[in-house]
Order: sequence, then C-alpha cells, then structure tokens
Amino acid sequence: MKRRDALKLGLLATTGTLLGCSKDATDPNANPNNPTSYDNQVIILGAGISGLAAAQKLAEKNIKVLILEGRDRIGGRIWTDKSLGFPFDMGAGWIHGPSAANPITKLAADAGAKTYLTDDGSFSLFDRVGKEVEGSVFGAANANYNGLLAQMNALANTLTGNDIPFSQALNQVRNGALNEQFIQWMMSSYLEFDKGGPIENLSAKNWNTDDKFEGKDVLFPEGYEQIFKNFSSLTPSIKLSHTVTNIAYTKDGVSVTTDKGTFTGKHCLCTLPLGVLKKGDVKFSPDLPDDKKAIINRMQMGGVNKVVLVFDRTFWNPTQQYYGYDNQVKGKFTYFLNLRTFTEVHGLVTFGFGNYGYEIDKMSNEQISQEAMIPLRLMFGNNIPNPTKVLVTRWGNDKFSYGAYSFGNLNTTYEDFENFSKSVGGRIHFAGEHTSAKYRATVHGAYLSGIREGEKIATL
Repeated sequence: MKRRDALKLGLLATTGTLLGCSKDATDPNANPNNPTSYDNQVIILGAGISGLAAAQKLAEKNIKVLILEGRDRIGGRIWTDKSLGFPFDMGAGWIHGPSAANPITKLAADAGAKTYLTDDGSFSLFDRVGKEVEGSVFGAANANYNGLLAQMNALANTLTGNDIPFSQALNQVRNGALNEQFIQWMMSSYLEFDKGGPIENLSAKNWNTDDKFEGKDVLFPEGYEQIFKNFSSLTPSIKLSHTVTNIAYTKDGVSVTTDKGTFTGKHCLCTLPLGVLKKGDVKFSPDLPDDKKAIINRMQMGGVNKVVLVFDRTFWNPTQQYYGYDNQVKGKFTYFLNLRTFTEVHGLVTFGFGNYGYEIDKMSNEQISQEAMIPLRLMFGNNIPNPTKVLVTRWGNDKFSYGAYSFGNLNTTYEDFENFSKSVGGRIHFAGEHTSAKYRATVHGAYLSGIREGEKIATL
C-alpha cells in the first residue's frame, strides 16, 4: 500500500501565533490618511497555505499585499491543536509523497521541522467479529481491490455522455463487488479517504484524474504548524478575525467588505475554501459569471473527520502503526492511527470517511466515543478502558471551510478544477486546493496554486 492510496489523514491553536499576528495588525503599507485604503495592493482573502504562498511570491516582487483572515489564527485547514496537552493536526497531517519535487518537503526542511516516516507495512486488519485477518487473506483481497481499480480506470476512459457515480460504475465492472471480502473496507479506508467524498457521489469519469508525488508519506510529531516559520516576514500584512461579507469589483479595482471595515485595492485573490463559496455567505458584486457559479455548484466538499481518543494506558501493540476494522457501516471508524509510535501519548486516531464522515458533524463527543469503542472492544477485548479525552474535528460545521477538502463529484470534470482558477473581470483571482486540477485536496496543491496566482498577478 502506498500511503497516499491508503491514508489521507492543521496551524495554531490560539491567537498569538508563530507569526505573532494580532487580531487587527496594523499594516505599515496602508494609506495613513485612510487606514482602509490599499492602493496598488493585492488583497488576499484567507491566510491558509495558498494565500501565504501567493503573498510571499508577490512580496518577493515588491508588490504590497494585505491578507484578510476570518479566523483568529493563520493556517486554515492546517491547524495544530494543543488543547489535549500535545500537538495534534486537526486538518492536514502528512506530506503526501515527500519527494524533492514536493514543495512542502522543502518548506519543512527550511523550517527545521521534525518529521516522521510512517510505516505502511506496520498494519493489521480485523474482521467484523474482531478476529485478526491473516496476511495471505488480506493480500488476496488487496490484489482484488487493485484489480477492480484498474478496471474502473479502463471503464472511465470509455464512458461517454452523462457521468455516473463511482459506486454504480463499480457494479458495471462486477455486480456486487462491494460485498466481496474486505472490498467495502478498502473502498472506504483507501479510496474515500484519499479522494475525500463518498463513492456514491464520486465521478466515475474523473475519480482518478489527479496526480501525486512519489515517496512514503511523513507526518509532523510536533505539528504541521512548523512550516509557517517560513512566512514570518508577512506578519505586518495579516489581519486576523476579519470575516469577509462582500467582494465588489470594477474594471479599475476591488473593494472588500468585512465585519471590521472595507478595504480597497487593485486586485483580489480569493483563497476562500470551496465550501465557503458554496454556502454563499460571501457576496460578489457584480455576481460571478454563470460558468463560475456552475463549477461551484458541481464541485463538492468531502466530509472526512478525525477523532482522537486518549487513554490512561496503551492496551494495543505500541510499536504497530495502523489498525483496520472491517466495519459493516462503510466509513465508520475503520482505520486507527497509533500515536504511540511517534509520541509518548497513549492515543489512537480514528476517522469518518464518505457519508459517515458527514454524520460525525451531527454527533456529540459522547456518542462518537461510544461508537468508536465498539470496534476497539471487538479487537482488543471488553476490559479495555474508556478514553479519558476525546477530540473531534467536525469540518462540516466550520463556517470558514464547511468541509474537509474538495473532490471530483458526479459531473465534475478535470477542467472544472482548472477553470476555477480563471480570473473574473481581470480583478478577482482564485487559489486553493480546489483550483488545482493535478494536486487537488492536498497541501502541496494549495501551495502551488498560491505560487501560480502570485506569479500571474505580478505580471498584471
């Protein structure tokens, strides 16, 4: 198993971040006679990795920028939470394919970030009654899964006319394939995790049109937030806790209204997540073109969520990296990451994938804990303790993202991801993982989209 295929598993937990931003930092580039006038500047909406990358690229070319961020921290869906007493990445967790070609590899190295190479082979799968599956049985199921994906790829190249859901196409390849041994588990724990959305909604035509970097994935024992040390020079240009409500544009410039005031400039780079644009809380004046709105309507946000369970002791093998459980409910706590392999924490991280990921948004911590303990007791016995601490992500409820990451929904095309980045009126530009056709749903995709837009705007 490659890590990117098998797993897809966040910034600063409080105000007073690594960058030292305040909730209303004073921008020395502002017009002193009008603090909200930013002539000759680019206004960047969002201080996630794409916005910061674009700002840094523009700053290198001596172009003034102002970054407006709705959260009280930078990073967006890169968020290292420390509320449990140790750093935990609520959103992005890995560098997927940490080859030299991956720009996040260099960011991590430049920041001196500690990384940990995950061991994909350190893994055990348990069946529905809690019995560990023999390696030969798992290997046969994995070969079957890979064969089905190859057939799905072949089918995608022959589909004409209307798109169909991945799950429907799977039945065309082999009727009832999802009921074959461990195939449902793999379709969820591998594919739905990787792509972000449920196979019932995933495009059969375009489910696998993105690309990846090579190499075994690494994570950050001390948190993904470390990479933001590279952007410390941008501190004066960032205003936190500024929620955007309106983006107006003319042939001459832009005007961005937030809950704290209005800011003007020559260009606006919108890195707001797809989920925020779909929600419609941010208005464009004039309205976005119909083709842009159609893309926003077609594309969807995945509901992958994480659940951290901390115990008073380790009752599992502390040296084994991953555990799988073939849950009857697709996507329901089917995968467990062992924190003990790279920290001193007696903790396991489990996930909600596909449609079950969306369900987690509606559940309480107590409900989630009870449900997550069912497979663990089947796997490790009824006498194991209950968790002492529980942390849940619920990305679908986050008003600054409304979902985990974008995916190739039914009727969404490769070109939709490409065309999302097209400017509107020569003044409004777009970046973010949802504008990266090749590397969508990844940190490196988001970062590269920011570099792309920064370079483009610098020539205008």
